[in-house]
Amino acid sequence: MTIHLTEDQRQAVQRGEPVRVEALGLGEIVVLQAELYDDELHADAELAAWAKLSRKAASKWAKENPY
Repeated sequence: MTIHLTEDQRQAVQRGEPVRVEALGLGEIVVLQAELYDDELHADAELAAWAKLSRKAASKWAKENPY
């Protein structure tokens, strides 16, 4: 999934401010917020969140395209 941000949104994320964007194809609003971290636990949690979002999108697609 590629997320396209406006310049203002990109700068807000870089400042650590939350930015609400629509997840195209999912019909949901997601909140992006940059975090600065070196801890592997945070990286694992982020990967888990992306995996969950990916599974949800795949499930939705499968329901809409049963054949």
